[in-house]
Order: sequence, then C-alpha cells, then structure tokens
Amino acid sequence: MQDITYLKKNNCFYILMTSDEEEGKTEVLVIPCENFPSMDRAWEKCTVYEIGNKESFESFNHLLPPTEGILLSKLGYFFTENFYNAVVKLVME
Repeated sequence: MQDITYLKKNNCFYILMTSDEEEGKTEVLVIPCENFPSMDRAWEKCTVYEIGNKESFESFNHLLPPTEGILLSKLGYFFTENFYNAVVKLVME
C-alpha cells in the first residue's frame, strides 16, 4: 500500500497531493475527522487547496485567510488505487 503524507490538525486530516504530470503543483486534500457512514459521504466533504510547495505543507492551515478551497466533487479528480485505498483506510479507521 502506498504511504501517504498527512497531518491531523484542526479536527481534519490534511493529505498532501502532488502530481508528477503537473510540475510544481502541490495540493492538500482536507477531510473533516468525523464518523462517516461511508467513504462516499467522506468524499463529499473533501476540499482541495492549492499550496505553494511541499515545504509549506506542515504550516498550511485551511482556516486562515486567504485560503480558498474547491470541493473535491467539483474537480473530477481520479486517484490511483493505492492512494484511494490509503485515504479510505486513514479516514474510516
């Protein structure tokens, strides 16, 4: 299973996402720490934020302005099976 880089803060999981295809694009997937009845419900609450670079991941806080995220459902992202499974394991445990 693929290891994912994540932090748990502000009652959310912050999951680092990078794309090999888009050089320099670094995003954070933010999922609230809740007891979701299914992963489908969790995906509905996910928000994606673009950050400057990997180094700014640990200091990123989605609650501070001027951060503006986009609901994951509006982006139409496709995840690798390993990444998807790692996120499901993290969120549903």
